[in-house]
Formats: sequence, C-alpha cells, structure tokens
Amino acid sequence: MVTGAILEKGEIGYTYLKKLFRFMDNFQKDYNWLITGCEAYPKRMGHSMRIFQSKHGDYAWIDGEELTNIVNRDDFQLIWGVLSGFDKKVLKIDILK
Repeated sequence: MVTGAILEKGEIGYTYLKKLFRFMDNFQKDYNWLITGCEAYPKRMGHSMRIFQSKHGDYAWIDGEELTNIVNRDDFQLIWGVLSGFDKKVLKIDILK
C-alpha cells in the first residue's frame, strides 16, 4: 500500500508529523519505520535518543505505535528525513542487509 499527502492549500511542506498523521488516519501505527537521513530537534532528550538510536546515528528502527506516542507527546519539527514504512512481519535485520 502506498500512502501519501498532497499539498493543496498553499502549504510549503509538512514538517510536523502529528498533523500529517492525523490527516492520514494514523496509518503509521500499522507499520515499523526505518528513519534515515533525519534532521529533527525533539525537545525531549529521550525522544531525540530514540529517533537517532543507531550506534552511529544513521538510522532508527521504530514501531508505529511508539512513533505515534513520541510525536503526540513532543510535536517537534522534522526538518528532513526519509521515513520508510514496513509491514510489522518484516525484521530489521532483513531491511539492513
């Protein structure tokens, strides 16, 4: 399934995921997420550590429910990043191959 959002009302982009998730009926909860190339500034240190969790800070692997909780508690700006959603049956080790 491919899900996307179209800018229709003069927005220059979507940088706050809370609003985007709400508009897209919280589809993100059904997936695990690989976050790469991320530039974001969560206010809470724990959220920052989670978003940049790999040893070198190159990626994060996060469940959709946890991502939703982080975004709902700390509506930070995602300046840049690639969020790739995977079926929950797919393992991180398989994605990183």
